[in-house]
Amino acid sequence: MDKLVEIIKSGNALNIVLLGVLLFVLVKSKYLKIHTDHVQIGAHEEERTIMRRQLEYVREALKSSVRSFPPELDLNPMYTENVLHSVCDLFEDMIVFNHIRDDKEYISIKQSTVYNKVLSITDHEFFLTPLFRDICNKTVEDIIKNMVRIRKMYNE
Repeated sequence: MDKLVEIIKSGNALNIVLLGVLLFVLVKSKYLKIHTDHVQIGAHEEERTIMRRQLEYVREALKSSVRSFPPELDLNPMYTENVLHSVCDLFEDMIVFNHIRDDKEYISIKQSTVYNKVLSITDHEFFLTPLFRDICNKTVEDIIKNMVRIRKMYNE
């Protein structure tokens, strides 16, 4: 407390306040980003926006992928919703850990991960068919490529 009083009495308080305001303006206007091992200033809002957009896209893409299933399937809507949530959790982890790439190897690994996750949750015979495997692979590839595109769009 004594140091604070000393700074105020010395006349340096105005300089410190002006420096603080200048730093605040630079960070808010995205001209300045400070990133250390423990502190990150200036990129939080942008990063949260990117992650929100990616997650919104994943949810909608997964819901629309169910429309690719043959109409004669009599899938329980609650059960299907549970499977979608589990798959969405996998994509959420990708988004949070921010290691998404659109190269073939990465996509192939994630396709297998999602397919195996679905098989671990359900025993419905449709999910063992080549048709479902194709739908799953195409959906995962499209989602990953579009998540990368979303990030690039915000970083430009």
